[in-house]
Amino acid sequence: MKTNKVFSGWAVFLALVAVMFIGFTACDTGNGTKETLLKPAVSQYDIAGDMTQEAGVTITPITVTVKQDMVDAGTASSGAVTVWYTGTSGTTYTKSQTVPQTAGTYAVTFDVTAASGWNAANGLDAGTLTIFALQVVNGGFEDGLNGWVGEENDNISIDTTVFHTGQKSLKITDAKWQTDVNQVISVTPNTPYLVSFWGKVNRDDDGGWGCIVKIIANDKDSGPTLSAVENTIKDSDWAPYKVAFNSGTAKNIVLYIGGGDSEFYVDDLRIDRIVIDTTANLVENGDFETGALEPWGGGYDGDGRFAVVDEDKHAGTYSLKVDNTDYWSCAQTIPVTANTDYILCFWTKIVADDPDTSWDTLIKVGPDQDSPDEDLLVKAQPKSDYKVTESGVWTQVLYTLNTGDLTELVVNLSGSYNCFYYVDDVVLVPLVCK
Repeated sequence: MKTNKVFSGWAVFLALVAVMFIGFTACDTGNGTKETLLKPAVSQYDIAGDMTQEAGVTITPITVTVKQDMVDAGTASSGAVTVWYTGTSGTTYTKSQTVPQTAGTYAVTFDVTAASGWNAANGLDAGTLTIFALQVVNGGFEDGLNGWVGEENDNISIDTTVFHTGQKSLKITDAKWQTDVNQVISVTPNTPYLVSFWGKVNRDDDGGWGCIVKIIANDKDSGPTLSAVENTIKDSDWAPYKVAFNSGTAKNIVLYIGGGDSEFYVDDLRIDRIVIDTTANLVENGDFETGALEPWGGGYDGDGRFAVVDEDKHAGTYSLKVDNTDYWSCAQTIPVTANTDYILCFWTKIVADDPDTSWDTLIKVGPDQDSPDEDLLVKAQPKSDYKVTESGVWTQVLYTLNTGDLTELVVNLSGSYNCFYYVDDVVLVPLVCK
């Protein structure tokens, strides 16, 4: 009898292990037969949606659907799926179907209801949803260099006597290219952003190297520079400065501050998403979808210098091809509001055998078509500004400008030499951030 009990116990144990391993149970159908019930598994489902998203903008819900090959094979549950979010954002976040809006880390799970031939399953792990806050940490340097990569030395220091707001600022002294401070910031790919800050310089003349602010994709040492402005800080009094860029494929950018052979101060850095309302575009035929050059004037459509073409484009059907213009240009006069910040953006694709010996996309914005450089609000040289780093790739280029006392601007296209380029979707709108 003792042997039979031992044998019986092992039989029950092995049966339970088999059920757990195979993932099914058997139930009575009511007519004396047994039906095998399988348990859903996360591998049978597709998890759709970006698991890293930016707070303050529309958060895209994570969705879960049965994989089509499972459906075709008849091996996946047809039961309804309910997606849940649970996690923390400083305080406990209760399990909910509502997509969290607050920056934090959230577990994404889903339940599958029972269906014909299937058991229900709860809490299947779909992964982690990270919602990040778009911000420059300690952008006012009130907490020293906390949040920044870098350390105080002869060139970099925290100043407690000169500041724009608060009680501290970053001081850069004769840094040249020897040292810098930088910070990694999470961003959404293919999105326009604006880094703004206040700065001033202590020097008696306009000579020498100026402070440089760079936006680098992903990695300081190996990533391409998305935007950079040398001699950024030029005023001896505190003045606002802005650097616009498109994140491209990057999910992180490096905000770099360094350079200069004088004494510079930087304070109140922040980053914002730029909102570009193309319905408010002040540029006529900026997308060239009329198939003609007008109302751009001064160019010669069809003679090989400026031609509206359908051979390549960023969007729509047409773009403008600018080919070996030398000093030829085409321009458009645009009415604007005085003392207003605007964003000028355009998409460009440079095609050059040797980009290092070629001029690249050049857009000038000033009071008139022949404005000298000192009167220009924008002199867009994307390659030298590090905004276009690769030939043959459509890239969005952005510049900010303030109209001052001007009530009209001239947007002037020119500047290819030993290369040609395409321009599309030229937009000038008031600067709006969120």
